[in-house]
Amino acid sequence: MSFEIVEEIRLVRNRLVDLSQHDRRTLLRKIVEALDTIQDHSAASSLISDPIGIDRVIISTSQSISQIARLPDREFEIVVEEFNTLFEKLAQTVLDEAPPISGEFH
Repeated sequence: MSFEIVEEIRLVRNRLVDLSQHDRRTLLRKIVEALDTIQDHSAASSLISDPIGIDRVIISTSQSISQIARLPDREFEIVVEEFNTLFEKLAQTVLDEAPPISGEFH
């Protein structure tokens, strides 16, 4: 599973306050798309124990993109950091659930 969104969040973290409303909405849409992708993968492999929780996050974020994008800078930064934390935890879940690598390497 790919977590490019974590890297993208890290790249924009220092300039979140400089993002335009359009850039903020674009970032939030990418976050929703990444969550949707994770949800699809987890449904196929049962990696997430509470898929309804991810559904709720996707729906509420999708419905609130414009409002979130208009938050004051510090509040927007907190929201983005929380998404980053969520993605890092999801990435760790994927790593924890991955089968061990076996075989000899030469």
